[in-house]
Amino acid sequence: MYGHRTAGMLGYSHFTGGYAGGQAEYVRLPHGDVNLLKIPDNLSDEQCLYLSDVLPTSYNCVVDTGVNEGDVVGIWGMGPIGLFAAQWAFIKGASRVIGIDANWRLDFAKSKLPKIETINYKNVKSVKAEIDKLVPGGLDVALECAAGIYLSMFRSYAQVNSLRAISTPSKSQLDLRTILPKS
Repeated sequence: MYGHRTAGMLGYSHFTGGYAGGQAEYVRLPHGDVNLLKIPDNLSDEQCLYLSDVLPTSYNCVVDTGVNEGDVVGIWGMGPIGLFAAQWAFIKGASRVIGIDANWRLDFAKSKLPKIETINYKNVKSVKAEIDKLVPGGLDVALECAAGIYLSMFRSYAQVNSLRAISTPSKSQLDLRTILPKS
């Protein structure tokens, strides 16, 4: 748009630098010397790995939407962010978490979090109809953790309109609590 980079943020578009996200074996971090925290010597890199991106992003996703005790949470995308968001939702007291994706990640999520319910969006005619079968009153909270990369999954996300709160971890949150009271 402006003919040059306007910022340098990881995981966003070319408008903000065009740098890929941080879930990789190696990451190039421009200007990393100005915004890093020192890790204490008694902690290994492996112990602190998720503190840089996945853990805070997934935690904010769950906290910003106000997942409460007894909530039913739907999570679109079961990659690293979605998997940790599911765990945070359970920690915050969600009674049910439903993971929506279309690949091996659903089986992996089930192996790590046996309480999670899953929907493979490629195997159902309508994710909304499937959610309505599983949760007749609808979801309380929906979390988009796929970074919008699966268009067909995003369409199903947009169809679910009986929600109290919606969150996309990397974008601003829309809290519908004041508009749509929980029934």
